[in-house]
Amino acid sequence: MKKYILFGASKMAESILENHLIKQNEIDYFFDNNPKKWGTFYLQKEIKKPIYIEQAEILVTSMYNIEIVSQMLQMGYRKFHVALEYEGVFFIKDYDYSSYKDFNIIPNKVVLISENFSGCNAYALQHMHQNYLQDINLLLLNINIRKDETYFYDILTSKVIIYTHIGKEVNLPDKINIQLWHGFPLKGLNYTSNYSLMDYNLIEEQHKRWLIMNKVISLGHFYNLLMGASYGIPQNLFEITGYPRNDLLLLSNGKKNLEEIFPESKGKKIILYMPTFKKTVYGEKEGDKKGYLFNFDDFNFKDFSLYCKENKILFLLKIHAYDYQCIPEELKENDTIKILKDENFAEKDLYEYLNSADILITDYSSVYFDYLLLDRPIIFLNADADIYASERGFLLEPLEQWTPGVAVCHTKELQLEISSILSGKDDFKEKRKWVCDQVHQYQDAFSSKRILEIVQNMINSLNYTK
Repeated sequence: MKKYILFGASKMAESILENHLIKQNEIDYFFDNNPKKWGTFYLQKEIKKPIYIEQAEILVTSMYNIEIVSQMLQMGYRKFHVALEYEGVFFIKDYDYSSYKDFNIIPNKVVLISENFSGCNAYALQHMHQNYLQDINLLLLNINIRKDETYFYDILTSKVIIYTHIGKEVNLPDKINIQLWHGFPLKGLNYTSNYSLMDYNLIEEQHKRWLIMNKVISLGHFYNLLMGASYGIPQNLFEITGYPRNDLLLLSNGKKNLEEIFPESKGKKIILYMPTFKKTVYGEKEGDKKGYLFNFDDFNFKDFSLYCKENKILFLLKIHAYDYQCIPEELKENDTIKILKDENFAEKDLYEYLNSADILITDYSSVYFDYLLLDRPIIFLNADADIYASERGFLLEPLEQWTPGVAVCHTKELQLEISSILSGKDDFKEKRKWVCDQVHQYQDAFSSKRILEIVQNMINSLNYTK
C-alpha cells in the first residue's frame, strides 16, 4: 500500500479524505512550515518539519500549493502530487519535473491568471497585446482548469503575474504581482460591507492579500478611494490606466460576434439583461431572490416573450455562473429570450459581445459602469434596493444619483421604457456622461497599451538594477 506524506496540515487534507481520494491509513504523516505545529498531531497523524526524503510520495494539501511546490523544487523534489479543487470538485494531479533542466526566472515572461471569459481583464490584455510592439512574452492561464504538467513551471518561471481576483496570488519574493480586478465598486466590500456574519479574520486576510500586490490597476482617482477604503490598499499602489476589457468593449464588432452564436439576432434590436449574483462565494445572501430574474409580482415570461417578438427584439440574459440554477424552465427553449453562458463565448470574451446591446438592463452589476463608455441607454431593476442596502450596503449613495437610467418596478413600466428608448427618447444622456466622468479617467481604447508599458518599465527597471 502506497503511503503519502501530506504537505500541509489544513482543511484541504480533510476534504480529500471526505471525498475518498485517499484513505486515513494511506497517510504516513504531515509536513508543515509552521514550527508551532511540529510534534503535534492532525487527523491522528504527526506533523513534522519538511525535509528531503528520496522516493517519498509527497501530496501537497494546501491552498498555498504554488509556494510549497517552489519550496519542494528547491529542496530537490521533482515528483509529487497536488490536491486541487474546482467548483467544489476535489481531485489529485501528479507532477513529474524530472526532465526539466532548471526553473530559473525568464525575465520577460508574464503570466495572466484568468478565471473565465466573462469580462476577463487578463484575457483582454493578452488579446490586445498583439496590437502593440512589446518585448513581453504573455501567457494566459485559466487557473480553474489548466493544471497540466507545465502549470507550476509556467508560474514559477515567470517574472510578472497578473491577476483578476484576490485569492490566487503567489507570495514569492522573486515575483512582480499586478492586480487588474474585475469591476468598479458599487456594493460594499470587505471593510465597507454591512455583512454581520463575516469573520473578522477573513476580512483581515483579504486586506493582507492585497498588500502582496506591487501594482493595482485603476479606472481613476474615485476608484482608488473606494477600493482603498474597502481593502486597506495604500494609494501609492494604484496605477490609473483603465481596464483592458474596455478596449474590447470599444473596438469589437459585437453585432457580428453575436450573430455567430445566435444567427436570429441579425436585424433585431438587442437588449441585454445582466443582474448581479444573489449570493456571495462565502454564502451571504444579497437582495430579494423572489422572482430573481425580474423582481416583479406581475412578470410573465410568455407575455414578455410575445412583446419582444412583436417589437423585433432579441432579449439576451447573462447571469452569474453562481446563479445558473435559477434559470426558469420556460427560458431554456425560447425564440426571443436567449441565455448567454460562459461556454457560449468559446475563444471570445463577454466584452466582445457587450457592445451589441442597444439597451442594457441591470440592477447592481458593475458592468453598467463600463457600458457607460458606449453612451447608450440603461434601465435599472432595483426593486429590492432597500433589502440589498441593509444586507450588504452600497458605497455610492443616494443610489439614484449613480444609476443614470429609469428604475422600473413593474412589467408594464419595463415595456413602456423599452418602447420609449427604441423610439428615440433619451432623458439620461447628460447624467450618463456625469457618472462616466467620475468613474473613467480614460475613455479611450488604449488601457492595455498603458498597462503593458508599465509592465515593460518594471521589468526593464529590475534588469537594469541587476
